[in-house]
Amino acid sequence: MNICHEQLFRILYHPVAYAHLSNLPEAWRTKERASEPLLNYWLYRRYQLTAPSETRDAAYTSAAVMIKPWDHMPDIAHLLGGYLLKSSMSDLNQALFSDSLLLSFIALPLIHHVDPSLLMQGGYTTQACGVRFILNHCDPIPQVLQQRFMLLFPTDIELTKMNAPRTPDHINLFNMATHYANNFPGRTA
Repeated sequence: MNICHEQLFRILYHPVAYAHLSNLPEAWRTKERASEPLLNYWLYRRYQLTAPSETRDAAYTSAAVMIKPWDHMPDIAHLLGGYLLKSSMSDLNQALFSDSLLLSFIALPLIHHVDPSLLMQGGYTTQACGVRFILNHCDPIPQVLQQRFMLLFPTDIELTKMNAPRTPDHINLFNMATHYANNFPGRTA
């Protein structure tokens, strides 16, 4: 089994390894208080996680860009959202003062084709904007992966409405955010 297949197996069958703490029952948020198999079972039941289909279709191919950097997706989403929201610096000021990585990332001369006025109207977080960008970028994504992807983020995350189709500029933006998150892990979000 290659590394990508091992990672996919972990994503599909061991969600407790990456689920945001807000997705767990409050009494079980310290993982020492409950066994991982029990927490996995609880996550499967609570979020009605579906089993993967017997055959993998083309949707898995487009979602493959999510599988390898899976554990860094919250950081990648934060960086992407910050970049998309950079034109509304007043909303980001607090995040920028405490996040030098985000500040250096949004200084990159990258191009995107997302209308920031739609994002600024909702008071969305950098992470919420980045999550929507990633979901649009990896579309179509199998339901089984989308369900598990949302477990990476807080339960109260409110996703934006955004049109961010896969374009060369968006692929470059995603790749740069992935590079930053992989080389400076745990520094954001």
